[in-house]
Amino acid sequence: MNTIYLGDRSCTKIEVDSVRNEIRFSIDLISRVRGESWDFYSAEDVLGGCIVFERVTYFETNQAGPLPNAWVELVEAVQVADGKCRFQFSIGGVDESAVPHEYRLVIICGDLRIVDSEGISHRDEDSGIGT
Repeated sequence: MNTIYLGDRSCTKIEVDSVRNEIRFSIDLISRVRGESWDFYSAEDVLGGCIVFERVTYFETNQAGPLPNAWVELVEAVQVADGKCRFQFSIGGVDESAVPHEYRLVIICGDLRIVDSEGISHRDEDSGIGT
């Protein structure tokens, strides 16, 4: 995740696949970081793609409310046991009265990949997961 930039982006869908132990975050635009910081690099942007968390062993959310339809922000990514990584996200949902609600999502997984709008997978070799 240290090579993925999500600032000023929005979550368009969250899918939980319990059979495959996967969670998919569809995001309007995913950018890559290929240096110390994002620095508006756009050569590898993925428009309408998703981040797929694989080999998920833990999933938590803290609140009910409107569907997530606004910002997505990575709050924390830390290595945990067995080569897995724990991700904490802040995801926003805006209700019909334009009131924003913030959700906390926590995922522990063994791997992740980016899938573009054509369904082509791109491994995040620099994610540090499983190493």
